[in-house]
Amino acid sequence: MDGKDAYEQIHIEPAHVERTAVTTPDGNMVSQVIQIGDCNAPATYQALMNHIFSTFIGRFMDIYLDDIIVYSDTLDDHIEHVKSILDVLKDEKLYLSKNKLHFLEPELKILARIVTDDGIRMDPDKVDSVIKWKTPTNRDLLRGFLGSVGYLAMIFRMFGYQWQYFMP
Repeated sequence: MDGKDAYEQIHIEPAHVERTAVTTPDGNMVSQVIQIGDCNAPATYQALMNHIFSTFIGRFMDIYLDDIIVYSDTLDDHIEHVKSILDVLKDEKLYLSKNKLHFLEPELKILARIVTDDGIRMDPDKVDSVIKWKTPTNRDLLRGFLGSVGYLAMIFRMFGYQWQYFMP
């Protein structure tokens, strides 16, 4: 499941709306909701999700920003778990993207990984994009590359590599 326009579902406190002011060719504009790119938007959204789903996280769901992953031992449990999550979202007036609703899928692509009953593996599309990356030629380009492939850090640690060996 995936949140629809996730940040924009969080309203800004009325007393703080003026802090969102930006100047455009059409004049000054303010936002009533959090926008992508706002300072602390990801942290605020994650904190909200952690709060409203605190009793479910780690038991039958995990959430990373707007990506909700539900896992269960049985189909009946899974149906109940999904209903519980949908009830919370309804109570909180938070909406999901209907195009990104996937139920009872045998395979889940998330965070550059593919999760199946057989285990977790790297997403070949993500690996391919790293392989095709232009070789960094200076420190800044190398740091940019390492920042972009940070999701591989767990894999590097598993094989005993250390990031500092990749720094000039």
